Amino acid sequence: MLRPRNRKQNAAPAFDLLRLDQVLSKAQLVTLIAAILIVPVVILPESNFVDITSGPKATILRMLGMFQIGILLSRLLLAFTATEQNRFTNTIQIIRSNRPALLILVSVTAVTIISVLSSLFSILPAQSWWGRVPAGFESGEFTFLMYIALSISTVISIKELNDDQWLWKSLTATALMAGFVGFFQYLGWSPLDISSTHAIRLSGTNGNPIFYGAMLITLAPVSIGYLISRYRTSSASNAYLWLAATGVAAFVLSVSLIGTASRGPWVGAFAGGITAVVLLAIYGRTSLNIKPIAVATALIALGALLVTFVDPTPLETTTSDETDSSAISSTLIGVGRTNTLDIRLRYWKLSADISTNREPVPQTTDAPKFVRLLLGYGPDSFRFAGTYFADSTTFTRRITAAHNDPINRLVEQGILGFLAWIGLWLSVAYGCLTLIRRSGNTLSNPYSWIAIAISVAFVSRFVEQLFGSPTPGGVLIFWILVGALSAMILSCSTHNERKQKVRSSSALTQYASYTAVLVILITSITVGWDRGANYLIANQKASFLYRTTVVPADEAIERLEKAAHLAPDVPRYWHDLAEIEHGRATSTENLQLKAAALSRAYEYNLKGYEANPMEIDSIYKLAFSAWESGGTGRPELRQEAVRLYERIIEIVPSDKLAKERLQLLNDFLSQ
Repeated sequence: MLRPRNRKQNAAPAFDLLRLDQVLSKAQLVTLIAAILIVPVVILPESNFVDITSGPKATILRMLGMFQIGILLSRLLLAFTATEQNRFTNTIQIIRSNRPALLILVSVTAVTIISVLSSLFSILPAQSWWGRVPAGFESGEFTFLMYIALSISTVISIKELNDDQWLWKSLTATALMAGFVGFFQYLGWSPLDISSTHAIRLSGTNGNPIFYGAMLITLAPVSIGYLISRYRTSSASNAYLWLAATGVAAFVLSVSLIGTASRGPWVGAFAGGITAVVLLAIYGRTSLNIKPIAVATALIALGALLVTFVDPTPLETTTSDETDSSAISSTLIGVGRTNTLDIRLRYWKLSADISTNREPVPQTTDAPKFVRLLLGYGPDSFRFAGTYFADSTTFTRRITAAHNDPINRLVEQGILGFLAWIGLWLSVAYGCLTLIRRSGNTLSNPYSWIAIAISVAFVSRFVEQLFGSPTPGGVLIFWILVGALSAMILSCSTHNERKQKVRSSSALTQYASYTAVLVILITSITVGWDRGANYLIANQKASFLYRTTVVPADEAIERLEKAAHLAPDVPRYWHDLAEIEHGRATSTENLQLKAAALSRAYEYNLKGYEANPMEIDSIYKLAFSAWESGGTGRPELRQEAVRLYERIIEIVPSDKLAKERLQLLNDFLSQ
């Protein structure tokens, strides 16, 4: 934090700038804590919103992230105008004196630069930047930069406050909130109208059991580690309270994790557990208090047994022929019967072929082959490259990712992106080992528990991501922990920080600085609102689609048009408008009204198609509208329908349905 020193009479403007910096510092901390508490767990009622999980997370992340970027840029400006520039020299010297922190900084910088370059040279630059699903599951490079901004803020806030307790408290609160949602789902209660969206498997606040489990295995070690550290440092009268809190957290989180019935998170949790045992064995030879470990282990085991054999209130009936009285146990016992591993192996082979050949994808931005080898096809481009190169045995319209984060990065961001990502993980591993060593190699130091907890969280995350895909909640926690690890390493530095000298500034400099800060903050808030809040408002406008009450067609069209204009790059709203018009066309015998409705449906579907001309579903919908409208006064659209099916076959050669429909249309026209 910038602090005034040796204030002189003519330095009053500088002092005012310093006070502004202090206000911004507090806003930075509040925004960061809000992101930690809200983003991983926010979910909107199923009866009210179209996208109730990824959408809210990504949009709020964008809003808070952009505000954070505005604060960071403003404080950077103030640092130059209010203090001597040796502040930055001192900071660089501190980082250089900490090799682990330096390696993390270099790797994060490399990951960021390469991902930005990959977006610029993407086969679909707009989709790579804003996301294939804007403000959703695949939310693009723009959202990735929000993670980086919040990670940087974590480092700065911990260093300025010389305290990280606020961070561990926030992460623990988030873990407990997320865990209790899953626990209540297991009991059959849907808090905030959140039910399990995957039959009897718990989906928590993520709408998908795998995504939920992936987030839990990152949060659980940190929260349990923090609670144990508080037990170790508490007074005798409070020790049992912290011991009880540790037990509750272990029990609730284990029930929620096991109830996801997701093998990827399970494997990640197992790897994290092995890591915990090894680290405790190596560094816990002295002063090892077994009580909190025993309590946590016992309650985790109890949670596992409970979920496996007890089904208090089945959430949904299973469609299988099994007669097991416990729906949950039947799922857990039969979890190995599905063939998802075979699907993943096919995707990984497909990814290897794509990464080796690097052939151009039709109807997209081309680039030299060496660019594709180095920078890949661009963020959020796997769906388009995957569906084009997939053969008939691998093709599915649901191909969105490789279900392996490093392999996915190899396809989307090339060799450089892959190496940068592996480099980041290696630097994180080195940082974790360094932090453990510096904590004294003994569990008598409460920070040893935090160091071990962070290490376990990273191992769990890395292993799980070998089988899964990143989503907003889990990714945010990962980057927050990267920032926390860096800050804790820097806090161990022996380099002496220099006190900053106040720069004497004129009134003109002061007013210019205030103006610049105001412009930066307003711009960041505006961008965050446009790329964040507007999507939430659009979802609210379209919420009637998920309600049981019937909305008149005119009202439905009015609300959907507002949603579409707020979020024009979301095809769904345009296609929903087209569906209403198709319904109007089929409900009338008046040829003129039918033709008008079909024409409007075509125009709506055209706008949905223009939002992303590579989306297969959008092309199908537009082709259908073109054919229908072509039969009622616009015959040229019938040929347009033929061309659209030809387009599908060009960009997705293995799509048999498109070939069948094209043949039918050609046969009809030939007659």
